Amino acid sequence: MSGDGLLLEYSRGEKDTIRISEKRIHVSKQFDFTLSDTVLLKRYKNAYFLNVYYREVNTWMVIMAKEEKKNILFYVIYTTDSTKLTQLNEITDLRLMPESSKDVPNYIINPSSTEFDKIMKGNFFNVGDTLVRIR
Repeated sequence: MSGDGLLLEYSRGEKDTIRISEKRIHVSKQFDFTLSDTVLLKRYKNAYFLNVYYREVNTWMVIMAKEEKKNILFYVIYTTDSTKLTQLNEITDLRLMPESSKDVPNYIINPSSTEFDKIMKGNFFNVGDTLVRIR
């Protein structure tokens, strides 16, 4: 990432480091995103949203991140709780992805701005990971 203008660096132990620059988010060889029309980083209400488009399934994956003191918390919408899924489906159309398994169901949602606000207020995002700021 030299010459890429490193802005932040976080770590989850010795092996996992995420580096964020103005144009790139690097986690590992498997997750190395250059911001483009299919990889967007947006700020909304004190949170950052990484949106990654997957052409194969014609859908976006969304990860929310919030800075909290020297940590960055990553949030995803994940639940197997049928009550929470029903509540989410009442806010926006919830469709099961064809490639989903019973063990790990994946859903597709396409909320409007108003629906997205309701999702944010309904605490549907869960902490998926926490990293410590090292730079």
